[in-house]
Amino acid sequence: MTGTRHGSTPTVRLTKAKRGTTAVGTGFLPLDLVYRDDDPSRMRAYAGGTCGNVLAILAFLGWDVYPVARHNDSALSKIIKDDLRLWGAHVDFMGLDPTPLPPVVIQRVFAKPRGAKTHSFAWTCPGCGAPLPSFKAVLAKSVEQIHEQLPRMKVFFFDRVSRSALDLAQQCADGGGVVVFEPSMIGEPRLFSEALRLSHVFKYSQDRISDVHEVRGSATPLLEIETLGSAGLRYRRKGKLWKDVDAFEIQHTVDTSGAGDWCTAGILHQLCQLGSGGLLSATDEETLAAVRLGQAMAAWNCQFEGARGGMYGIAWPEWKQDVLAIGHSGSAIEPPVREAIRICPEVLVDVCSRRCGDALDRATDMPGQSGARLCAALWQGGRVGKALSRRT
Repeated sequence: MTGTRHGSTPTVRLTKAKRGTTAVGTGFLPLDLVYRDDDPSRMRAYAGGTCGNVLAILAFLGWDVYPVARHNDSALSKIIKDDLRLWGAHVDFMGLDPTPLPPVVIQRVFAKPRGAKTHSFAWTCPGCGAPLPSFKAVLAKSVEQIHEQLPRMKVFFFDRVSRSALDLAQQCADGGGVVVFEPSMIGEPRLFSEALRLSHVFKYSQDRISDVHEVRGSATPLLEIETLGSAGLRYRRKGKLWKDVDAFEIQHTVDTSGAGDWCTAGILHQLCQLGSGGLLSATDEETLAAVRLGQAMAAWNCQFEGARGGMYGIAWPEWKQDVLAIGHSGSAIEPPVREAIRICPEVLVDVCSRRCGDALDRATDMPGQSGARLCAALWQGGRVGKALSRRT
């Protein structure tokens, strides 16, 4: 059953998090490499994935964030850690044993036939076709080793189910924190059901998980959010009536990737700084205000390339003004052009330099770019690239 459809925004106060407000997260935290069809050699690099993006945005909002991962000490990992450090994240728990290469995702931004921009993701090198490193969950025994070192959590966020993630979720819940589960797939049904039972906030996309009700059992999160793409989202509290909320209008969409991560971060920022008690006591008006703030943040980000591209060329006061203006006006206007994080484009040498030789000798057709030319751009001189970040 669906309740009232909301398109207006209640009063929202946007301030940085209180000192010591802590979030811990584990899950998909890859290196995102973003390029445009019309300029493929100008790649940009970010710490990415749902987990990485949500934690980085919370850090931008003033939270103390602690990613938990098993990344090695390669150049790829260094870029991810340097990016997270740029926003104040603590990377003490990102090198848990055993340490493989971190995941890598390549995002291509291109124009649709009528000129609007869209994106696609690849898990192989677009030049030579080599498979890129994939996700490896933190081991449960590693979580046991850091149990006493972790700070007390106001929020624990995870987007992939694993025994280690569930152990961390239990630790958070036992300490009065909010457990936030935002999966992109069901995976192992038994672990998924356990994750739902532990979760206070459960957020998912309608187009990615359509059969969630088959595995949820009797789990009733304090806050459940189902995103509906351009139609907005719907949410309900404690399993009660669904409330539909329209999306904000975006006059100039550049890239929609990461919009859901900004929405998540905005909601958590408004409702979860006091832990599960604060979430439980939130009024209907406060919940709607948090949802609308998250949607305004998502609309703002859609005007930039990459899941968090707009963060790198804007100061907090200006960003706050932009987001609140979207919330009050109901639409996002075209922002001024800002420079984002850049990277020397040879970074993938760790992954597939041994396999690129043949690709450099033959042109594999790509829209607007040959595979040989792209590989050549990725490994100019055989050097590993370095992130060139900018933050204001």
